[in-house]
Amino acid sequence: MTFDVPSLETARSSLSQLSPYLQNPTFIIRIVLTVLSIIIMALVMGAPGLCTIPQQEGASYCADDNYAQIGWWNSEYATNMKMEGVWGQMAVILGAPLCAFGALTMSVLTNFKAQLGVDVDVTPFEGIYLVLCAVFHSILVILEFFYALAFFDIMMIVNSVNPSGMIQVRGWIAAAVFLLISMILYSADAHMTRRKRRIEAEANQQQLRAHNPASQYAPDQSPAQQSAPNPYQGQQNPAMHYPQAGQYPPQGQYPQNNHYPPQGQYPMGNQYPQEGQYSPPGQYPLMNQSPPPNQYGPNLPLAPISQSPLAPPPPPQVDPANKA
Repeated sequence: MTFDVPSLETARSSLSQLSPYLQNPTFIIRIVLTVLSIIIMALVMGAPGLCTIPQQEGASYCADDNYAQIGWWNSEYATNMKMEGVWGQMAVILGAPLCAFGALTMSVLTNFKAQLGVDVDVTPFEGIYLVLCAVFHSILVILEFFYALAFFDIMMIVNSVNPSGMIQVRGWIAAAVFLLISMILYSADAHMTRRKRRIEAEANQQQLRAHNPASQYAPDQSPAQQSAPNPYQGQQNPAMHYPQAGQYPPQGQYPQNNHYPPQGQYPMGNQYPQEGQYSPPGQYPLMNQSPPPNQYGPNLPLAPISQSPLAPPPPPQVDPANKA
């Protein structure tokens, strides 16, 4: 059996193809998060470093089998150690790898979309997913520090057992530290992903404005409306076409600015037509002019005026001086 050793040129070409993805910081962060999640899962399941620190001396004493691994969580020895509530560690064992593999899968679908032939766009959900993972890991950090430093002591005190010192699991302390690092990396990844999307959106807008200047004057329209062909482009609006200098007709042919017909020819402003200008007098009623009789209808007999008797005149008044 022979093995073909790849040549230097093949290695360089493969490295050049992967260099754009290796230069992507978010892709590298998600690979590191995946590795950390596997280490965290191993530390929680193996639980090395189960030691007791007496309160009087302060030095730690570790047993020969100094571990609290998952294999004896339900054993008789674990029951004597009061480990009934240790099953909450399953949230760490399952949650950390799921978050890491989900983020790495999103990165692969984004960076290797053309190679995989997958038409799935997960970029709108990356930022939200990473923020949720950061919040979830902050909860796991608190939970893991509790299991590492205070779980055994509290369980023994609850079950009326007075421990001689503090019991801690150093493997779980290391897992809690790695969870804290993972939370920081998720937060940094979410920030860089949102910043990258904002920069790409601004670049796309600038490119769209460069190819379609109409978007500068209609920013509220969609790109499809902005890039739609304008059938009136290059044409002048006849209503907005004003004559140039020298294009007016000879003076007097058409009324121009401040050029009006002689007074009395056309009514302008508060100017009223003179008598006899448009029609013979009396043909059409003008202002305050009543039509002559028989113009709009036949003569109708007027109603007789009733002759009512007149009231007697008042008696004359006599001057008092004359009366005397």
